[in-house]
Amino acid sequence: MVVIIVIASLLCINILLCIILISKDPYTVSKFLYAKTFAKIQREHRAILREQERQYKKHERQFITQQKEAEIRAKKEEAGVHLAAFHKPTTSSYQVKSTYIENELSRVDRMDGHSFEIWCADLLDKIGYTDVQITPGSGDQGVDIICERNGKKYAIQCKCYHSDLGNKPIQEVTAGRIFYDCDYGIVMTNMHFTQGAIELANKVGISLCDRDTLINMLSEYVAINLQES
Repeated sequence: MVVIIVIASLLCINILLCIILISKDPYTVSKFLYAKTFAKIQREHRAILREQERQYKKHERQFITQQKEAEIRAKKEEAGVHLAAFHKPTTSSYQVKSTYIENELSRVDRMDGHSFEIWCADLLDKIGYTDVQITPGSGDQGVDIICERNGKKYAIQCKCYHSDLGNKPIQEVTAGRIFYDCDYGIVMTNMHFTQGAIELANKVGISLCDRDTLINMLSEYVAINLQES
């Protein structure tokens, strides 16, 4: 009983002292309470920052993993869309050459857009173009391939279609050629171009590489291989 009375007395004294302190120096008390509150806020803020950093590192690891997986998939896809190797024939070179070109064009007709870009880049490289680069998929400004030949820089758009191309690719590569500071612009396709597209290309100075031109380029590739064999 005595202990309870003593504790109650001490509690009353502490409360009384706090009241006196507040009445005499309220600024000091307010400052003390603010400091405790601020320290609590700081602890909570640091905890939030640690959690945000943990989440960032987690997403970063996931992004790196996804990038690696995408690169592996791209390599697997590219392995099947490059220009097929041409081997020196032991029989009639003309017949083998015609069969090779026919098979390549048939394969091209079954490709999607990105695969056709890879195939075109490979063909350009094989027939003497240098520094052949495929532009990023997004934000390419209408240009799929950039390369050089005889000191000139080329901006090329590739279109694998099932019908003839109209004006749009010519308009896009015209702007893309300027964006990439290229000397010439080219549109490559496995099909042909409409008359309107041909007229526009002649007007703005864009070269058109249609199915017939692809045949000539494949013939050039074959001829190079025959000379090297």
